[in-house]
Amino acid sequence: MIPSRPTASVLLSLLALFLVPFLLFMLPGCGGKSATAPSTAAFATVSGVVRDAVSGTPIQGASVKASSGASGTSGADGRFTINVGSDQRVRIDVTRADYSLNQAVVQLARNKTQTLTVSLIPAGTTTSVAVTAGGKVTDAGSSATLSLPAGFVAASGSVNVRVTGLDPTTNQVKALPGGLDAVDANGHAIYLKPVSFAEYTVTDGAGNVLQFNPSASSGANIELPIPASLRGQPGYQNGDPIECYVYDTADGKWKTPVPGTIGPSSVDGQPAIKATIFHLSWYGGAPAAAETGCVQGTVKVDGSPAANVDVEAFPGSSTRTDAQGHYQVEAALNSVVRVDATQVSGTQFRIAEGTVSVGASAAICAILDLSLGAATEGEYQVTGYLWHLGQTPPSTLDLAAAVITVGVQGSQVPATGAIVEIGTGGTWTTLPDDSSGSYGLVGGPPTFSLASGEVYTMRFDFDHNGTWDASGQVRMSGVPAVTAPGHGATVGRMFTASWTDEGTAIPGYGAEYLGAIYDSTGGGTSFATSSLSKVIGDGVTDPISGLPNPPLPAGNYQMHLFGGTGPGWTALLDPASYVPNITGTNASGYLSSLSVADSLSFVCSGAQSAGLASQISATGARASAMPARSSAAVQRVRELYKRWTAAGKRFQQRRLERALARP
Repeated sequence: MIPSRPTASVLLSLLALFLVPFLLFMLPGCGGKSATAPSTAAFATVSGVVRDAVSGTPIQGASVKASSGASGTSGADGRFTINVGSDQRVRIDVTRADYSLNQAVVQLARNKTQTLTVSLIPAGTTTSVAVTAGGKVTDAGSSATLSLPAGFVAASGSVNVRVTGLDPTTNQVKALPGGLDAVDANGHAIYLKPVSFAEYTVTDGAGNVLQFNPSASSGANIELPIPASLRGQPGYQNGDPIECYVYDTADGKWKTPVPGTIGPSSVDGQPAIKATIFHLSWYGGAPAAAETGCVQGTVKVDGSPAANVDVEAFPGSSTRTDAQGHYQVEAALNSVVRVDATQVSGTQFRIAEGTVSVGASAAICAILDLSLGAATEGEYQVTGYLWHLGQTPPSTLDLAAAVITVGVQGSQVPATGAIVEIGTGGTWTTLPDDSSGSYGLVGGPPTFSLASGEVYTMRFDFDHNGTWDASGQVRMSGVPAVTAPGHGATVGRMFTASWTDEGTAIPGYGAEYLGAIYDSTGGGTSFATSSLSKVIGDGVTDPISGLPNPPLPAGNYQMHLFGGTGPGWTALLDPASYVPNITGTNASGYLSSLSVADSLSFVCSGAQSAGLASQISATGARASAMPARSSAAVQRVRELYKRWTAAGKRFQQRRLERALARP
C-alpha cells in the first residue's frame, strides 16, 4: 500500500532523521545501505598565513588546496583557513603564479586544528625556448641552470622554461616544499641536509605544465650552485660526489636520488652540483642523514613559558611545547636548521623564528630558545544556512542559521556574543544567539519567510562593537516539486524523474539538486544534477557527479528531493567551486541555501520499460565520451556533505524541536 504524502511536521522529522544519515552513507562507497551517522564530521582544520620567504611580508591571493578536496585563497593579510580530511595524511598545496610551489603535509585527528606558516619564494628567470632546438636557461638571481636537449617536451613551437634557485642556508629554506622528508634508494625514511635547490618548470602558452619528454635525444643537465657559506668545506669541493633528490609533488616527499658531481659552474666558475635529470620538478643536492639529531629549547611569550605552541624545524619534525614551554624536534645532522613557532590564543596569532647549527652527534641537542612576537588577530570560521521546508503555506517552515567558531589553542571553539543578521532589500532580521556558537531563527509566513530566488546577505559583528566584520550572499533556492513519477505510480527499473522549481522564473537563478530513492531496507540510489530531470536506473555512473546509477529492483520506494544554492551545492558537480562566499576581516566561511520537496512513494516493477534499450545505449555512449570522475572526486562529495549536515544537525537539535511543537 502507498502511504499518504507527509505533512510539514513529518518533513521536519525527515530532515532531522533522513538528511544527515542518508547523505553520509547513501553516497558511493557505502554499499547502498543505511547506517548510523557519526556525531561529528570527519574533518580537521588547517589555518595559517602565507608569507614571502625573502621579505616576510604576507602574500595575498595564494591558492591553498588540500589533497582531500577543500581549497581556499589567502587574504590581504596572507591568512587562510581550510577544512581537511581527518585521521589521514593530507597534502596542502600552496601556489601563486609569480611564486614557486610549496607544500606541507598534515595528519590531524577529528576536529583538531593545526596552524601553519607557509613561505613562498619569488619565481626565478623565465625564458622562451624552441622545443626543436632546446637551449639553456639560467636563473639570474642564483646562477642555477637547466640545459635542455632538442624535443625536451612533447609540444611544438616555443615554450616557457622557468628556473628558480633557492639557497637553503638562508631564510629561503622555509620555501622548500615537503619539509625535507625523503625516501632513499632503498625505501628508507631519511632527512636531507640541504645544500642547494632549484625548481625547474616548463609551461605552454596557455599555462599548462609540461613534463619532460622520455623520447628526447638525451636527459636535461642541471647545475645547482654551492652556497658561499659551504664552499671549501669537506664534501663540497670540485670532484666530490653528491646525490640529487627530486621532489615528488604527488607524495610530498623527496625521493629517487640521481648521482651528481661537484664541478665548476658554467656561469661563474664557482663550485656547483651537476647532474642529468629526466623529470621536471624541484631538485636538491643534499646528502642523506640516516641518523637524525635534534633541537630543543623553550618558547616564551612576554617573558613567560608558553604552552601548546606549534613548533616546526626546517629540515626536521614538528611538535608542541609542553606546560613549561619546552620543545624538542628532530633535525638533520651537520646542518643549519630553521625553527618556527606559532601560537594561537583567543583570536590572536603570535610567531617566532630562529636558526641554529646542529652538530654531527645525535646525542646532544642543539639549543634554541624563542620569544613570540606581537599578537595579530586570528581567524573566524562561519557556516551559514537558509532552509525552506515544505511546499505550500501554511505548512511551510523557514530557517536562517549560522555556526561560528574561532581558533583557540589549536582548536576551533564556539564563538558567542556576536551579532548576526540576515537581510534583503535593506530589511534586516537579527538571528538570536543560543550561547553555544549557534545563531538562528525559525519561522514561517507571515512571521519570517525566505523568498525563492531572492538574494540574501548574512552579516557578522563578531566582537559586538557596532562594526560589521564579515558578510556573505546567496540566492535563495526555490522549492522543487516532483512531477514524475506521480505519487503511487508504477515505473520500470529505468525511468525519468522530473520536477519544477519556482526559482527558475527569476533571472540569474541557478540551483543544484540532490535526489534520494530508497526502499525500506536502505537500498536504492542517489543522484546530483543541475537539470530539472534525471534518468534513473540506466546503469551508467554519472560522469559529472561520479554517482552510480544502477537499475532499481522491484519493490516499494520513496523519493526525496533537495534543491540548493551556494558553494556547498555547486561543489557537488564541480569540486573546484567550493570556495568561501563569506569573507571579511580575519574571517571566512560558506553560506548555502536548501529547499526540500514533498516526498512521494512509488512502485518499481523491476521490468525494463519498452523502447529503453536504445536510450541506455545512447546514454552509455555519451558517458564513455566524457572522462569518468575519480574515486577521490566521489569521496569529495561525501566529505562535503558530512561537514555540511553535521553542522546543520547541531542546530537542529536546539531549534527544530521547538518548531515541531507549533500548532
